[in-house]
Amino acid sequence: VGDDWQSINRFAGADVSVMTGFSEWMGHGQVLKLEQTFRCPQALCDASSHFVSRNPAQIVKEVRSASPAMGPVLQAFQMNRREEVQDGVRQYL
Repeated sequence: VGDDWQSINRFAGADVSVMTGFSEWMGHGQVLKLEQTFRCPQALCDASSHFVSRNPAQIVKEVRSASPAMGPVLQAFQMNRREEVQDGVRQYL
């Protein structure tokens, strides 16, 4: 069991080719796409899918959420200097 979309964790040793090249690595097998999530609302799935799918090595899938949104799902903040980030997060929380 694995998730090629978790290969964003490459810094920790994740290797997307283990998923995309499963047949070559392991021989005969069956690929089942788990396209429903219970972790986050659809708006967040859409935003993350847009980002992840820019990698041509990813397995194409359409993630659907079973979880309703509870308030805003994405918020962006801009700080003028790196030193302001910690205070900005603290103020938001």
